[in-house]
Amino acid sequence: MKSNYLDSIAKSERIYLSYIMKWIVLALVVLSASQVLAKRCKTNDDCEEDECCVNYVVVSWFGGHCQKYKQEGEICPIVDFDTDEKPEMHHFMCPCKEGLECLPDREFKIGDHIVVKQPGCVVPGNEGNTEEPQGI
Repeated sequence: MKSNYLDSIAKSERIYLSYIMKWIVLALVVLSASQVLAKRCKTNDDCEEDECCVNYVVVSWFGGHCQKYKQEGEICPIVDFDTDEKPEMHHFMCPCKEGLECLPDREFKIGDHIVVKQPGCVVPGNEGNTEEPQGI
């Protein structure tokens, strides 16, 4: 009786792992397809006027792919690292389109550090909130 119970548990675990593996494979296929379908680039000039060249630091030797500039209200990168290294390529996502700037919804000062929350593209002049966090 105990053997049948353990066999049943082992079978359930195999089925569960099988489903997980199928979802992982599906996710990898979708990710690969999106990379293949995206237009490849080495600089912003390789992309359309409303796009920039983006790379993912981990696989930057493959070059980048074209992505749309961020629109008003969309999440944006506050800092674009290594622009001196590759000035014609952005890391992870495009900055805001021309005429917008990336500002956080909120800034918290903790000691000498500033923590930003929910950065988004806004029309210049719309300032975020700067607060001292409670209880720190």
